[in-house]
Amino acid sequence: MLIVLSSPVPVADEARWINALFDAGLEHFHLRKPGRERAEVEALLRDIEPVYYDRIASHHHHALALDMGMKRLHFTEFMRQKIDDDDLQSLRAQELVLSTSIHHHADYPALSDQYYYTFISPVFYSLSKEGYSANPDLLHLPLIDHSVKRIALGGIEADTCPEVSAAGFDGIAMLGAIWQAIDPVESFKNIQHAWHTTAPSY
Repeated sequence: MLIVLSSPVPVADEARWINALFDAGLEHFHLRKPGRERAEVEALLRDIEPVYYDRIASHHHHALALDMGMKRLHFTEFMRQKIDDDDLQSLRAQELVLSTSIHHHADYPALSDQYYYTFISPVFYSLSKEGYSANPDLLHLPLIDHSVKRIALGGIEADTCPEVSAAGFDGIAMLGAIWQAIDPVESFKNIQHAWHTTAPSY
């Protein structure tokens, strides 16, 4: 599973780049714009091709996402603490795909199986968050029988894909490697190739 997260700050020609990433084979996109007003997020979404909406997960303004026909909702750690399993089941009954985030392996066993996948971060030094140090322990996944897929986030580049794949993650999520690149699509393609090369069973 390959996922790109949006830049938390505006990017020039952002919607055009997002459409181009989907055209290049991006599977899922996480729209994460902390602190941005609903109108600003809606304006960005309206510049993205509607055919891609069902592959976009919303981190904020869930009501807007549902109004626009999106089928994926992400719950931050804070949000996860505010919602119970019955509510999650109700959302799943609407055929929504739910995801969340954790930063410690100890949190993984307690995750509701209503979540389809979770980000685990930071596995390497973050490219987008200065001072966001790597947690090497996250590369050693404990053997736990749980349905929630584990997605590596933090410092993901083409060069780090073999280590992530060898660790047994189900997928990768990219942020800094995409939005700090001169050509986000070319950077994505390089990481995409590296992941598929090192994770042949994917």
